Amino acid sequence: MKRFIYNQWKNDVLDVIEDAVASAYSSHRDVDEDFITDLIYREIDNAVIYYADAWAIAFELADSDWADMAAEFGEITNICQLAYAALFDKVQQDHQMESSYLLEYFKEEEE
Repeated sequence: MKRFIYNQWKNDVLDVIEDAVASAYSSHRDVDEDFITDLIYREIDNAVIYYADAWAIAFELADSDWADMAAEFGEITNICQLAYAALFDKVQQDHQMESSYLLEYFKEEEE
């Protein structure tokens, strides 16, 4: 079975965000928390597209009690929804993945 390693995924996402922010700054486009949040959500979506990946994420991150997730995401009816909810929840708990934190971090790097 394929394994999901959150820290490896997180590092890949941070690389994507760094590249996108650098590109935006070089094009003189504004970068705000919404810009970074959208990138994070897109990467969560990309992570759960394939069933094998979704199973690995769910196996690694999902609680056996989905009631809390269902309250936030609605009824969870397939493995991709469960994986999305679990990964979203993990990202929400990770201070280093907060949009405000990342915005300040990448602003400092650009200066």
